[in-house]
Amino acid sequence: TTSSTSSHHQRQQEKESNEAIQQFCQTHFGGGYRLMQKIEVRPGANQHPLYQWLSQPAQNGWCNQAPEWNFSKYLIDEQGNLLAYAGPNTSPMDPRWRPLIGV
Repeated sequence: TTSSTSSHHQRQQEKESNEAIQQFCQTHFGGGYRLMQKIEVRPGANQHPLYQWLSQPAQNGWCNQAPEWNFSKYLIDEQGNLLAYAGPNTSPMDPRWRPLIGV
């Protein structure tokens, strides 16, 4: 399953409402993935609990990488284990990721 999050705090890039973002994604990319509400992804007092878990080794077991920028990727298996992190310049079809996603 693929989900996408957006953050208006990520350098003030996403200023639209959740509804406007959903409509844009539906129009331009189809409806093949879930789109979550805008949340704070950067470390700090307002960081969403999901990104606290994704970026704190004490919680996920190994990864200390907060999202660098758009299209940062975290791979989580069916059991809820964080398997991999890749920055925005890594394609989801990168050869290192292909075995992890079953292609």
